[in-house]
Amino acid sequence: MFKTLFSKILVITIAFTLLIITQLGLSAAYIVRSHYISDIKQELTRESNYINGIVCTEYLDTRNYSSAKEKLLTASRQYGAALQLIFRDDPVMDADIIDQQCAEVWRIVPLADVGAFAQNIMKYLRVLFRYLLEYFGKQIIDRIEAYSVRRRLSDRRNADTL
Repeated sequence: MFKTLFSKILVITIAFTLLIITQLGLSAAYIVRSHYISDIKQELTRESNYINGIVCTEYLDTRNYSSAKEKLLTASRQYGAALQLIFRDDPVMDADIIDQQCAEVWRIVPLADVGAFAQNIMKYLRVLFRYLLEYFGKQIIDRIEAYSVRRRLSDRRNADTL
């Protein structure tokens, strides 16, 4: 089968061409996937910024509370989302906002207790910061003490030379 030089060159050329076409297909698929993920990320960022703007500017203001809740319900309906607002400082303002049309979808998903997650994160961050403060604090104190000792020694030398 591969007895002639022409057949060997033909097989190598076809194999190389197939390899290049496969590589181009994989590259195109990766580009399309990246673009899709980028679009989804931008859309989610835009939606969360919109919802965050409503919560920060209107929901926390007691005068605009009812209109803000209506806007959040509209956003929930528009995006098909379940909004769970949890405030660390004011638990009275906590709310679960789900549109009735989307309630059936979210019925099977229990709303998460994000407060417990946040408390665990804060606990671990406190431990980490305490450790960092102890470690770097000791280094800073050691450097300050070494500097003050050197300064006292240099002051004594200067006093002796006078």
